[in-house]
Order: sequence, then structure tokens, then C-alpha cells
Amino acid sequence: MHANTHETRRLDAGEERRRRRWQMIRRLLQTVGWGVMLLLALVVVAYAGFVLVTGAFPAPLRPALAVHHVALSAHIVGGIVALAIAPLQLVPRLRRRGAAAHRWLGRAAMLGMLVGGLGGLAMAAVAYGNLVSRLGFGTMALGWLTTAWLGYWAIRTKQVAAHRRWMLRNIALTLAAVTLRLWLPLLLKVGHLPFDTAYPLVAWLCWVPNLLIAEALVQRWPRPSGGRLAHSGPATT
Repeated sequence: MHANTHETRRLDAGEERRRRRWQMIRRLLQTVGWGVMLLLALVVVAYAGFVLVTGAFPAPLRPALAVHHVALSAHIVGGIVALAIAPLQLVPRLRRRGAAAHRWLGRAAMLGMLVGGLGGLAMAAVAYGNLVSRLGFGTMALGWLTTAWLGYWAIRTKQVAAHRRWMLRNIALTLAAVTLRLWLPLLLKVGHLPFDTAYPLVAWLCWVPNLLIAEALVQRWPRPSGGRLAHSGPATT
């Protein structure tokens, strides 16, 4: 009997060590992933600012962008604000240590999304290429605005878990600014596609995979029982 108890404890200790090791690996992967994402976001923010000041857009896009400068500027400036702030809002440690800062940064990000989303919606109507490009960018802009509003409404009604879910979807769409600049050179340089073919594809590839990944993560989160979603973190607004 004593031998069986000792063996059970030894197995339990081994299982606990494996569980802790896996938790450490998962935290490390999450940290590296967030670090890479934030770095790419900052690179795109810097690039967008440079492009806005210098007008160094890809040659095929310049004629239309020059005509719609106000909408373009709104889209870029709003996008810069949202992209610089939004990814930080998902970091649990920052939320716990600075609830007030989280709320004020959330308000600033929401304002950026409103300005950038409306500018993006206007630009989508005249996007380079064909109807595929315009539908892709237009749907993304509508999704960006809609998820921002639903996330805002959820936190205003104290549905914090729902707020977190909607904002994860929203940030996935915000990061389309990053993935667009990864997909486009990949299709042009590796896929050897002409710009007229690659750009309509990128209008969808830059955000649909992001949203699918976010949705997969959302579906893995535990859902509280009952009607109103449980409080699971500080509010954004």
C-alpha cells in the first residue's frame, strides 16, 4: 500500500513538472509572438508616417491617392493611432497595472479607428484595381468599424468578456496594415504575380486569415455561464 502511494506521488510530481514546463513554453511563445507583432506594428506605423509626409506610394496607386488626399490622410493618421495603441491593450500585465491608462488609451484607439475606418471606407470606393479590391477593402473597413463599436458597447454595458472578444477581432483587423505589407511583396516577389493581380488578392488576404485566427482563439476562451458575461478584466472605456 505504501509503495503504491509513493508511486502515485512520484507520477503526480512528474505530471506537475510537465505541466509547469508546458506553461513556461507557452508563455515564452506568447511573449515572442506579441513582441514580433508589436515590432512589426511599430515598423508599419513609422512607414505609414513616412509615406504620408513624402507621398512615396507605389506608382500604380499614386493617381487615385493624389485626388483623394483628405480621405487618405484620415485613413493613415487614424490607422497610425490605432495600430500604435491597440496591440498593447491586449497585454494582460499592462491592463492589470494600469487600468486608468488602459481606458484612456482605449478611447484614443477608438477615435483612431473611427477616423481611420471612415477614411478607409471612402478610399475603398476608389481602390486601385477592380471590384474585388473595392469589396475587399470596403468589407474590411466595415468590419473594423463594426467590431470597434461592438467592443465599445460591450464595455459600456459591463460585458467585459464580450468586450475582450470583440476587441481581439478588432485588433486582428487593425493588424491588416501589417499583413498587407507582408502579403504584397510575397505575391509580387515570390509568387511573381503582376501588381494588377496581386493587389485584389491582398485586399482579402490582408485581413481574412487574421480574422479567422482571432476567431479560433476566441472560440477557445472559456465562456461564463448565465446571461451577462462575467467581468474578466479592466474596462477600455
